[in-house]
Amino acid sequence: MHQRKPFKKAFGKSHGAVVLLLFVLSIFVLSGSASSKQDGYAALYETELIFFYEPLLDDSIDIENAKNLMERGIDAYNGGEYKEASRDFKNALHYAPNNFHLRKNLAFSFASSAFEYYSIGDYESAEYYYDMALGYYDSEVFKRGLVLSMIRLGRLDEALEALESSSEEPWAWGLLIDTYIALANKLKLEGELDGALAYYRKAADKAPEVAAATEPAISELERERRAERGFSSSEGLHFIIKFDGTADAAAAAIVTEILEEAYLSVGARLDYYPREKIGVVLYTLKDFKEASDIPAWGGAIFDGRIKLPIGGLAERTPIVEDLAYHEYTHAVIHRLANGRAPTWLNEGLAQYMEPGQAAKGADGRFANAAIVREAVEMNSRLLVNLEGSFLGLARREAEAAYAVSLSATKYLIGWVGTYAISDMLEEMGDGKSIEEAISSATSMTYESLEHGWRSSIDES
Repeated sequence: MHQRKPFKKAFGKSHGAVVLLLFVLSIFVLSGSASSKQDGYAALYETELIFFYEPLLDDSIDIENAKNLMERGIDAYNGGEYKEASRDFKNALHYAPNNFHLRKNLAFSFASSAFEYYSIGDYESAEYYYDMALGYYDSEVFKRGLVLSMIRLGRLDEALEALESSSEEPWAWGLLIDTYIALANKLKLEGELDGALAYYRKAADKAPEVAAATEPAISELERERRAERGFSSSEGLHFIIKFDGTADAAAAAIVTEILEEAYLSVGARLDYYPREKIGVVLYTLKDFKEASDIPAWGGAIFDGRIKLPIGGLAERTPIVEDLAYHEYTHAVIHRLANGRAPTWLNEGLAQYMEPGQAAKGADGRFANAAIVREAVEMNSRLLVNLEGSFLGLARREAEAAYAVSLSATKYLIGWVGTYAISDMLEEMGDGKSIEEAISSATSMTYESLEHGWRSSIDES
């Protein structure tokens, strides 16, 4: 909890002083940020604010009433009553309408209200009060808060317009890069590859280190664009399906039907239904390998879009159902956790949601209980070791990793249910560490979770 120093009152006959120490903490996380994947842009701003009595320029200025209201506003501010302070400062302006420093006091009171709303996630109110503050005093702090509120509300285009108009100001540079990347990620999710590439390149043009960070994403998009040249598109209620011309129109219809079922089924179990439409691409196996840099054992992928190597599909099959549910679950997890879920939980939950999981045995689609036990015996902190990507694993290692992931996830669901896991993912999306999210949503520590799961393996 940041504490604000009180206004320092020192009134004389000719002038007085007001000192306001304002702390503003602005937090914004973008998946794929070029500058940071943690809760970035945490800044401490200290502003000294001096209030001088306005000279008696004409009879309309009433110094005594302005002084009384100003003192009352100071007391309200020091008591944390920022709205009341704002009213007092605003009323004081009626008696001293041209007083620059009084307008500044009013602006900082509005900004304090804005920051409180931002801190509790009420970004609409935060935006309103930052905008009010800017009406009385032009401050980089307030502009930044206003833009961050817009970003949190998902209004990236409006935020970008504001940032580009302030692009020469130091506070805007990092946010501008992150907003370019956020828009690129958003367009990629929607399958708008040309637009995504344009924003990645704008971000890359800002600095050499940003160019180096975005180069893999740009190369991947260029590879995907070549593979998808000539593809058709079909838009449903919640998905945008791209496929190879008229040849795969039937496959697109089948996949759309399965994914809409997954939308309802997974949504009911996690209490989450994405509002944005999700991009899906159907490839032939050959095109899939060209467009996706994944190991030979990989059967499908979610990397911002759902990619399925099922071009030419003629009928619905259990394998296709499992693939579609699995990759759709990854899309949901990505949105809930803002790309910050540990891979063991990501893959474990995706397997758990597959319709055919019950017929595959208790320990995963690749392996049996013996593989899980072997992995447990060989690693003292197994789940921590499985937080990163599985894509670099050899096939047998991947089989064990998937089996362990499903086993641990089933144990966790058995204790707390899927709603608590959804809450845990949202905690991660809000910037909490894995340990903090597990503790907050499940009342278990990460260590006790693994210990309990290991014990359940020994008992089975």
